[in-house]
Amino acid sequence: MKRKFLDTSVQELQVNSAALAGEAKNARPKKMNMPKRKKYLFCVLLIIIYI
Repeated sequence: MKRKFLDTSVQELQVNSAALAGEAKNARPKKMNMPKRKKYLFCVLLIIIYI
């Protein structure tokens, strides 16, 4: 059960981060990309730690 929840939440985060990366690319080419990616990686790590 926990495994399934983790997989779906990671998939959702990947989709959200991909969408955010696309918006960031449209707004400002490379300045916005890395911090958001790092922020999402941090969120994934937090989720894994809490589970």
